Amino acid sequence: MGLLDTLTRSGRRDDRTEKEGAARCDVNLARLRHQDPDADRIFATAGTTPFGDAVRNPALQTQLAERVRQYAAAKHDQGRMDRYDALFAGLGD
Repeated sequence: MGLLDTLTRSGRRDDRTEKEGAARCDVNLARLRHQDPDADRIFATAGTTPFGDAVRNPALQTQLAERVRQYAAAKHDQGRMDRYDALFAGLGD
C-alpha cells in the first residue's frame, strides 16, 4: 500500500498516481498553510513538499503520518474537518 492509500484509506495506487497525488497534497498544503495557522504550525518543519518527499523517501512517511494525525485532531476539535478534507482535495477518491 502506498503513502496516500494509507493516509486516505483508498484503493491501491500505482507509482505515477502516487506521485501525482502527493504533488496535489503538497499544493493543497501550501494553500492551507497560508489560510490556517494550525497547518502552518504542524507542518512547519516538514519542508515545502512533505508528501512528495515521503513518497520518494519512505523513511519520512511515519513523520508525515504523525503530522497528518495531529492536523486531523486539531481540525476535529475545532469542528473544521473541511480544512482537513481540503488537504486531500482533488485526489478523486
